[in-house]
Amino acid sequence: MEIRVKIIEGEASESEFLFREFPVTIGRRLDNHITISDPSVSRYHCQIVQLGGGLRVVDLGSQNGILINENAVQQGSLSHGDVLSIGGAKLVIEAVQPRPNAPETPGGHSEATRIDHELNGMETVTLDPTEATFLRSHPAPDATRSERALWLLFQLCRAVGERTTPEDAQIQLIEKLFEAIPAERGAIVLAERPGAPPASILTRSRVDGPVDFEISRAVLSQVLQENRAFLRTRIANDREAMPRTMIVDQVEAALAVPLMVGGRTIGMLYLDTRKPGAKLDEGHLQLATAAGATAAAAIESLRRQDMLRERARVFEEQTREDAELLLVGGTEIAAELREKAKRRALDDWPLLICGPAGSEGIRLAQWVHLNSNRREGPFIRVSCEGRDPEEIYRELFGEGNHSNGMRALPLLEAAYGGTVVIQGLQSMSKSCEPRLLHLLESGAIERRAGAERIPINVRLILIWEGRSDHVSRKAELGEQLIAKLGEPLEIPPLDERPGDIPALAERIAEHAALQAGRTAPQLAPGVVAVLKRSIWPANTTQLRAAIERAEAERGADFIEVDDLPEEILNGGPGRLRGYHQSVFESRKKILLDALDRTGGNFSEAAEILEINRTYLHRLVRQLDMKDEIARRYS
Repeated sequence: MEIRVKIIEGEASESEFLFREFPVTIGRRLDNHITISDPSVSRYHCQIVQLGGGLRVVDLGSQNGILINENAVQQGSLSHGDVLSIGGAKLVIEAVQPRPNAPETPGGHSEATRIDHELNGMETVTLDPTEATFLRSHPAPDATRSERALWLLFQLCRAVGERTTPEDAQIQLIEKLFEAIPAERGAIVLAERPGAPPASILTRSRVDGPVDFEISRAVLSQVLQENRAFLRTRIANDREAMPRTMIVDQVEAALAVPLMVGGRTIGMLYLDTRKPGAKLDEGHLQLATAAGATAAAAIESLRRQDMLRERARVFEEQTREDAELLLVGGTEIAAELREKAKRRALDDWPLLICGPAGSEGIRLAQWVHLNSNRREGPFIRVSCEGRDPEEIYRELFGEGNHSNGMRALPLLEAAYGGTVVIQGLQSMSKSCEPRLLHLLESGAIERRAGAERIPINVRLILIWEGRSDHVSRKAELGEQLIAKLGEPLEIPPLDERPGDIPALAERIAEHAALQAGRTAPQLAPGVVAVLKRSIWPANTTQLRAAIERAEAERGADFIEVDDLPEEILNGGPGRLRGYHQSVFESRKKILLDALDRTGGNFSEAAEILEINRTYLHRLVRQLDMKDEIARRYS
């Protein structure tokens, strides 16, 4: 079976892919078969697999799921023309029709068979690939100009295809053309879009290698904006009409051709010579145009790969920093959690992570994965909350059939070499214990009542919402399973570690600012006091939401108390004491005095306070004064 995958939305290393072998992995990391640079796409998002006579797509525990023709699925069959949505990207799946048989000759045999028979009847022909006409290190001495040009294009294809950076590919293009065109200098100019300033300029000399020289703006404009190749000879004879740059450089002849990929101009190839009487002709222009077209796609592909690598590197750094959030802080509790997490990351045993609601155990699981020997493997999350246990078993173990009779590909098998996280373990049925225990003891899953045994190479991390002693006391998982999981990592509630809240808040604000393209803010002293005195029933999730909103609201380099969400400040009087309570009451009195002087007119009160009217309304909301003002001025 052969399929073509076309990218119609989103950024990928190529716009079209052809596959004959399966599975095909799609995700954000560069080791996928299809790499998509999009934060909404998970590192290993999904797989296209061949089962029976058809194809299926399987979600590998991605953050944002997959859709087939706008219908959300965990797994689903693929047909010709289906649109697969992965995060913000869209792909079209097309079946490739087999090539038609070769036409038959009058003798009743196909052309290939007829030639075969003729050869068998006359002689046996063998060929050393290194002696193939167009693969030799040099063209034949008696080769025609067309044959030498064709030989050069084959050599160029091989040379550019072996390069690993766009700079090397550009150098190969120029150096190969020096072998066939009597130019002294060459340059490749790359642009992001027509009319934009050059993104890069690479210049070379036949004799000296890297060399700096200026290229005429008129030449750049003609090629990059008008998409026209040109050849100019005897430039010195027409000084009035030629660009000043060429006259100053004493250029005798020059040619330039656009580099185009899919109808889009990505740059320009330029060659010139300053030797008096030197000639460049139309044949040279034709060859340079063909060479540029041959190399442009490879150069652009390497550029995009560089861009995707850089984006992936930045995103992975941000992911690693975000995953480290729960380990931030200077208290003994934070230090103890860090040491345990480091210790458990180095072993490869199953792991239990416990924490109260909103403690974001999935981030700690991700940190353990990123700091383990499995960091290059898939990281797959399976959520149990609100789901049918049988659906979870089918997803993990591949047991049971779908409505169309196709067997599901188990995620425990798809995550080979990586980590599988089962989140919301407290929501699973007690009947899961025997299957999980068997997996941990045997390292394998079984199908068809034990007739098929499949070894599994994954690390299992279980996340339980609650304290570890609750796990033992409730005995929901059974003593044997708990023993297999070893020492748990327990995330303490924020209310037990108020000393770590400022560091956590600063890290969250820094990450949010980075995502928004802004400089990281500092926390005003009043903000730190409010955060440490507040109650956080939803723990890190609640703190994250509050700080991210405050970061978005701030108008200066600091996050001030006024930037905090009103639900944090509304409970201020009951939580604040001493100085902060006095400040809270004083601010209310200042606002009420101004409103009293204006009879409740917000615009005039804002002028008196020398603040913006919108900001005055915001202060009223934050200080929970709306009801009081309504009664006062109704």
